[in-house]
Amino acid sequence: MGDVTKRVQPVGLVARAERVGPDVAKRGLHTSRRRGFSDRPDWLETFRAEPPAARAVRRVRALDVPDGGVLVAAGEPVLISGCTDGWPAARRWATRDALCEAHGELRFELADGVEMGLAEYVEYATGATGAGATADFPYYLFERRFRGERRALLDDFAPPELFADDLLGLVPGSSMRYWIAGGARTGTCLHVDPLLTSAWNACLCGAKRWALLPPGTPLGADLAPTVATPCDWFADAYPRLVAAAEAGGAAAPRLVECVQRPGETIFVPSGWWHAVVNLEWSVAVTHNFLNAAALPALWPRLRADFPPFSMVLADCLAHARPAVLAAVHARARAGHAADADGAA
Repeated sequence: MGDVTKRVQPVGLVARAERVGPDVAKRGLHTSRRRGFSDRPDWLETFRAEPPAARAVRRVRALDVPDGGVLVAAGEPVLISGCTDGWPAARRWATRDALCEAHGELRFELADGVEMGLAEYVEYATGATGAGATADFPYYLFERRFRGERRALLDDFAPPELFADDLLGLVPGSSMRYWIAGGARTGTCLHVDPLLTSAWNACLCGAKRWALLPPGTPLGADLAPTVATPCDWFADAYPRLVAAAEAGGAAAPRLVECVQRPGETIFVPSGWWHAVVNLEWSVAVTHNFLNAAALPALWPRLRADFPPFSMVLADCLAHARPAVLAAVHARARAGHAADADGAA
């Protein structure tokens, strides 16, 4: 186990790169006005409307869900109310003023060579003038390094009880916990989270539009184009997805959507494609996780697609969660037996 940290440290960095896109370090990306999205606020406002019932993410109350494993096993996105009840973040992050009063002195690196204090960033992201007000894709604060003074953010929340069982936390250096804040037009382009993880994302301020597609959705260049910004994706690919979904037929993509508001936590199952755009100043916390109940089913693909990580995870499970590893092996043996019976 001596070299575990070295072997898995890149995991989190890869996760961040997949979320924000490969060009995040290029300053021009966050100053460009090529598409003029800031001049079309009415276009962004159209995404506040709730999607049709047939495409809406199901809403539930945390009190009505007996166990997070139920949601993981179902494999469907869910928008949950009540997960953030009692969090200090519900007060401290709820408004720009409250956030700056609680944490305004914290400093964050937004990209290579770009650093701001939080109060300065709030002004950048929400001011009526300046680069943050005019860029197609303003800088997006996506922080995973809770060290030094930034550890204070961890005092404001705790993982929802529904999703407290996280095997990812057993592997040193693999934590995928992010504190995220940004103004209108920030967000993420269409992507799948790494390492077959599921995720929860709790919104404490603002409004986010989500578009999600299940695993295995065939995405050609027209539905998943290479785009630079979240607004590019929602302006170009999203209308084509909606048209294809509404056309119906066997090849129609199954698009589901929602508008996430303060106090709501969205569960994104393993393998689901998703894109997000912030409709206004928004603050959230998100955490990728591996659920113990889901691991036996995920294990064959995890081992095939991520061999070094799966080896380290198995070692960690052997020491900390042997019953989970036993369940993984039992399912694998059952699968081998079924294959043998079929061959006979």
